[in-house]
Amino acid sequence: MPKIKYAKYMVDFTPQTEWSEGTGWFLITAFFTGGIAGGLYLLSLQQHFWLGAVIAYGIVLLIKFPAHLLFLGHPFRFWRLVWRPQSSWLSRTMISELMFSVFPFLQLLAWTVEKYPALNTWLGWLPWSGFNPVIVGIAAFSAFVMIIGTGFIIAGGMGIQAWNTTLVPFLMLSYSFLGGTGLILLMSPWLSSADVNMATIELIARWLLGVTALLVIIYLWTVYYAGPAAKRSVIDLFKGRAAMTFVPGVIVLGLIIPIAVISWGTVGQLSPGIVFFAAVCELIGGFTMRYSLIKAGVFAPLV
Repeated sequence: MPKIKYAKYMVDFTPQTEWSEGTGWFLITAFFTGGIAGGLYLLSLQQHFWLGAVIAYGIVLLIKFPAHLLFLGHPFRFWRLVWRPQSSWLSRTMISELMFSVFPFLQLLAWTVEKYPALNTWLGWLPWSGFNPVIVGIAAFSAFVMIIGTGFIIAGGMGIQAWNTTLVPFLMLSYSFLGGTGLILLMSPWLSSADVNMATIELIARWLLGVTALLVIIYLWTVYYAGPAAKRSVIDLFKGRAAMTFVPGVIVLGLIIPIAVISWGTVGQLSPGIVFFAAVCELIGGFTMRYSLIKAGVFAPLV
């Protein structure tokens, strides 16, 4: 275990490294995949898009859960995190993830029978429909809490001024739905109009890109003047520790290129390849935003 340079910690800004280095990559992966899966699942419910809901559930089950457990260090002790929902967003988020592992599964079972009647022989005994309002409501609620909970977990980071703002949960919410549209656009070359209304998805993506860009600008502006440590974090996003991912990943790939592509789509025809490229850029932007935000977090000096 490296020695802490207490004198430096007392008088200088100290980077937060637990969430951004080493096993911290597992946490960032969990934050990212949970967000885009939650966004994809909610959009799929709105679009009645069966494949999207299945993929969202698979992402949570096969990527988010393992990544989160690998970060914990003692995976079999995770159950201790769920006992303080009255005061901890970490507990609320973990509970929502456990709910998401159950209720979407129940809903998708029945929805699959409705989509493929041949399965009625094996699953026809299910006493609920694919869109039972109670099951769908709980599943949607758990997906929403899973998305927004990530933002509140980051915003609750003690001693890091750049995180301690209500704008962080809104950023996570916007980026999660943007990631959901990105995943659908990524699948668009293999989808038909019967699967999903791509015009609606492109319209949602267009609005989300505008809202997300505005939130990023407001976040940077307000945090810059929130305090010396917060100001240092913003500087690090453009010229310091996080600049290599924030500027090219978040600004260029995550916002400028998708906005340009989607805007061109309002006046001209977009090829599937261009749409695919823009969707990949959206997803890269979502991951690098979470990484950059966490990487740029610094503790203020004690004196």
